[in-house]
Amino acid sequence: MYGRCFFLKGYKWLLIILISVISISCKNGSDTDNSSLENQNELTTEEWEEDLQIIEGEFPEKEEVDEDLVIFESEPPPPPLNYYHRDQVVGDLDSILTLLEEAAVSKDVEKMIPLMDEEYIELELNGMCKGDKGFFMDKFFSGYSRKYDRFKDVRFSDIKEVEFEKLMESIDGFDVFYSIETEEGEVDCFWVLKANYSEDGPVTYKLIGTLG
Repeated sequence: MYGRCFFLKGYKWLLIILISVISISCKNGSDTDNSSLENQNELTTEEWEEDLQIIEGEFPEKEEVDEDLVIFESEPPPPPLNYYHRDQVVGDLDSILTLLEEAAVSKDVEKMIPLMDEEYIELELNGMCKGDKGFFMDKFFSGYSRKYDRFKDVRFSDIKEVEFEKLMESIDGFDVFYSIETEEGEVDCFWVLKANYSEDGPVTYKLIGTLG
């Protein structure tokens, strides 16, 4: 009987110890879970604050660029490869442009006519202008008037000065641009320097003006 009671008391104490261990383990597990949840909540809060900054437009400030510095440091783009200044024009092209400039300023019609393409002369001078050389020259020097903001014929006799603008390669040869100063203001003119090829000679160039 006494042995039985001792066994029951031992079993009771063992049960108490086991319950205590289980209770402590549960408590520790609960603290760990709570700590993890708190960390998760903190991360979620930080992320939410970042999202809120983006929505409200609180972006990090960008470094300002000194535009003037960029402009002064950068070099202007080079002209096209087929673009020529006056001092770059040589040979027969230089000769014909020099004669054009001299004849225009001196208002010499007889020096101008030989510089032009024969087909152009036949079509415009002998056809459209009916042989009137004065009218033909006025049409040849027609161009865009800066004063009137439109295309305008120029009186050949009113030309005061001619200024070379540029020369550019084209399908027919070259396109040449001049600024013509007249009694009524400046006019921008454009002509074609048609290339004429021959089997036994150099390439020659003749002027073609506006048609019609």
